[in-house]
Amino acid sequence: MIDDSIPWKEDLLRVADTLERRKNQARWMARTSFLVERDTMTAAYAVRKLIQAHKVSDELRREGVQVRRHASSASPSTSGPATGSGSTTTWNAART
Repeated sequence: MIDDSIPWKEDLLRVADTLERRKNQARWMARTSFLVERDTMTAAYAVRKLIQAHKVSDELRREGVQVRRHASSASPSTSGPATGSGSTTTWNAART
């Protein structure tokens, strides 16, 4: 149960900023992929719990979220960030 939504919302803003910066990150390691996945999963959970606790506006509750899925193009330790709509980028491990 969420009694005070402010810390949750502040953390969601921090996570959103972090994910926004990672969008343009050129070099991804296995740790980067883990951090993005972790932040995305915990943020989605927090949003769901805020909605269930009625701690967001009805307008936000009705808001949709656009999600893109990108197929992995390399091993997790050498994969780069996906670019474009549905495209993939292969990270060249020789550049590391």
